[in-house]
Amino acid sequence: MVTVKNRDAPIRSSDLDGDEYSVLWNDDLIFHRSNEPAGTFHSAQQDAKKNITNSDMIDFLVEYIKNDQVGVVSNAHLVHADQKDIFSDVCIRIADKFSYAVDFAKTGISRHLSPSEKPSKYPDFTEKSDKETYQSKKALGKMFRVARDYESENENASIAYQDVKVDSDLEYPGWEQYKDNAIQSRNKFDALLKTVLRNYGIQHEAEVFSGAFTNLHCRFHERKDREDIEKVVIRCIKRLSKSMHEEFLEEFKDRGDVKQIDVRILQKASAWYVVTYSDSNAKFLSFPWTVAKLLANIKLRKIGDRPLLFSPIVEKMNNQIKLCESKGMLPISMTSNLWQEYRFICDPSLVQLAFRVLLLWAENEKMIEKSGLKNLITFNVFLKLFLHVAEKANYVARKDGNPIISQAKPLFSAASLCLEFFRFCLTLRFYQKFEILEMIPFSIPKYSALSKKCVVAYHQFALAGKFETLEFGDRRKEKCFPMKPVSIDSRLFPEVPVSRTSLRRAQEALRVHSGVEDVSLREISESKKVVVSANGTVQSLKALKAILKKKEQHLTYFFSTGLLPGA
Repeated sequence: MVTVKNRDAPIRSSDLDGDEYSVLWNDDLIFHRSNEPAGTFHSAQQDAKKNITNSDMIDFLVEYIKNDQVGVVSNAHLVHADQKDIFSDVCIRIADKFSYAVDFAKTGISRHLSPSEKPSKYPDFTEKSDKETYQSKKALGKMFRVARDYESENENASIAYQDVKVDSDLEYPGWEQYKDNAIQSRNKFDALLKTVLRNYGIQHEAEVFSGAFTNLHCRFHERKDREDIEKVVIRCIKRLSKSMHEEFLEEFKDRGDVKQIDVRILQKASAWYVVTYSDSNAKFLSFPWTVAKLLANIKLRKIGDRPLLFSPIVEKMNNQIKLCESKGMLPISMTSNLWQEYRFICDPSLVQLAFRVLLLWAENEKMIEKSGLKNLITFNVFLKLFLHVAEKANYVARKDGNPIISQAKPLFSAASLCLEFFRFCLTLRFYQKFEILEMIPFSIPKYSALSKKCVVAYHQFALAGKFETLEFGDRRKEKCFPMKPVSIDSRLFPEVPVSRTSLRRAQEALRVHSGVEDVSLREISESKKVVVSANGTVQSLKALKAILKKKEQHLTYFFSTGLLPGA
């Protein structure tokens, strides 16, 4: 029920039990057909007993524990809906039993699943490591694998601050007179912020200001706990920011010369910024942004008519691209008649530079077909896809068509075009092959593998501000990390239980083909699983995970022979 009154929580459901929901006004989510009629569910009731004794309550609790089927029935419905659909006969029958399971605490009447309704295998997104699983082809499976791949690839990613530099535009003349005061206030803010982080087990200040907590204290594992903690932390940060802002303005109260006060305010705000960003050992950078409006004022005064960077992180990537080009790191070969089919809306060298960066990335990821490697993407198909994205982003236009220019003046850069390519390709993972053919006027072999790699590249850039392809020199020297253990089926090995000889042979094969520092396998006989643990560089762990995600028949052959199909 949505009320029109101005009150704290205008949205309410009938029973006020804390249910939450969202309203999304997205046309793609609107059904373009009539919904199925509601099901007819029975109102099960037992004869009420007048005099309830302690023994009755104990018996009821025992029966409730024995017959609580909500989780079992719900999971069965989820599995059968994935394997068939929600309107299949088995799902309708299970839905009927689910109504009994939900009301069992009120009615005392339950319905159990029949043998045919109990799932024999589960979709991968249920993460039933002790059961036989399969790769779900539906939306939940696709979203699960995208999230899993991102989590897996960024398992050892760090959001520690690196290469922090002072923006000279925020250095207001005369800020030095407030330097000592700024350091004192910064230390006070950092100490209070550190206390908030420690109390709730939050790892980084970015989590506090985004509300996206990665690992909270072990006391707060439950979902409701996490929601409550988010609200508490946000309130704490708001109070802290407000108190620092009030402290900042305290000395300027009851002063006569408004213009002089204005200058001193900007000098002090600049000092708060400079002392924070010039500290090479800074653990926190949020302190000066408690006076963000004043910093924005300084920035606008300084730049005048000079155009603002549309994104500092993209500009940083652009500078890296130029540096890599000057060092001769980018491929030079650009020969193809496909270029002749397009005219450029911006500087042609900018578009070609973006393609050379993406070509280097694709070669590093072994996506471009070379001699001896088949079933990958050819150079021409990759270029076709790139030009298709460049056309959609208004960088180029087909000579036989009309360009679609956006109303806003576009800000062209090689880095932006690379990111447009990744953004477009990562969405392909959510479409079927026939749907992609409707979106793109040519076929893309291995589009799923390409999309997966784009997901990883784009989100790594979003998380750490780095594009690994452009890293070179000492930055490419990687340290080793432990891998989060991965479980695989014992059935992939020649015999079950798995012999020590088979485990040793598999360990050596995985080490050789992935390049990890070390890898160990141990069998868990109760769950019929083999747990793989490893230690290695980010790239070698990435290669190991790619091997472990191969099809079952390929892994069975690999563990038997030590030979990797397609290698």
